[in-house]
Formats: sequence, C-alpha cells, structure tokens
Amino acid sequence: LVVALWFVPNMFLASKGVHTDPEHVRLVFPLALLGLCALTIATSMGERAIYFTPAEVAFLFSAPFGRRELLVYKLDGSVAGVTFSAFIFSVLFMRHTSSWLAGYAGLFLSFVFIQFLTTTLLILSQSVSERAYTRGRKAVFAIVFALLATVAWRVSSVSGHFNVVEFARAVHNSAVLRWFVVPLAPFARI
Repeated sequence: LVVALWFVPNMFLASKGVHTDPEHVRLVFPLALLGLCALTIATSMGERAIYFTPAEVAFLFSAPFGRRELLVYKLDGSVAGVTFSAFIFSVLFMRHTSSWLAGYAGLFLSFVFIQFLTTTLLILSQSVSERAYTRGRKAVFAIVFALLATVAWRVSSVSGHFNVVEFARAVHNSAVLRWFVVPLAPFARI
C-alpha cells in the first residue's frame, strides 16, 4: 500500500504532467551521477571490496569453484540488487525521461557503473598501501570540492542566485571540470 501510494502519483504526473526539458537532464544528470559516485566512494572506503558471509565461505570455498567463478557470483548478486533499485528510481523519475524504458536502461547502467567503479576502486585501494592512498584520496576530493565550489561561486555571483542548470552548464563549459562529467554523459543521453 505504501509503495502504491508512492508510485501512483508519480505515474499520474508523468502521464499528465509536463516533462522536463531533455537538455536540462543532459546537463544536470552527469553532475548528479558524479556526486553520487563521489559519495559512494567516500562512504565505502575502508571496507572490503568483496565481502563473503561466513556461510558463503563455508559453502563456496570448499566447493570446486575457481576464483573467477566466485567473483562472478558476487558481482551477479550486486547487479541483481541494482536491477530492483533501477526499477524503483525509473518510476520515480519517469517525468524526467522520454520513456519509462529509456529511463530504466539509463538508471540501470548508471547504477551498475557506480557499483563496479566502487568495487574497482576498493580493490585498487586494498592493493596500494593504506597510508599513501588515504592521503591521495583526501587530496583528490579536496581538489574536486574546491573546483566545484569555485564554479558554483562564479555562477551564483554572475547571476545573483544559484541555478542548478546554469551551474551544470558552467561545469560543461569549463575546460577542467568537463573531463569529470564526460564519462557520465552517455548515461544522461540514454
């Protein structure tokens, strides 16, 4: 009942309401995805990249499976969770997409990208010494935050108020910051 009360108004607004301008979605979505990637990476650092429960350890590691099969097993489990999450968000963001299927495909691929990017960076961080990587990570996040704050300040000082679309346009027009959102732009186009 709660899920229906959540979904039905969104489906009604998407079918009867005004859809968001696709150009605004193409500008803002890569920035939102970049923020979500940074938040996911920052909150998951220090954890294990791939965690096996004690039951999985007792069952899987004694079975005749190789390392690759175990890795595929864990990654398939994470993709299954992403499939359900993408369905929920595709219904919620239906009015920002041209069709539900396109929204689902874009969100599914975005969430898989975030999941695999986080897993890859966690594996890399575990293979590099903890001290050097922690300092490097803090420096990279500080530089990215300073660049984004500078762009936000410039956009708000020029226009007098903060506008998300103008901020996204300024990031896309920036010679340096554009390279942070270029890999994420195909997800917005989908």
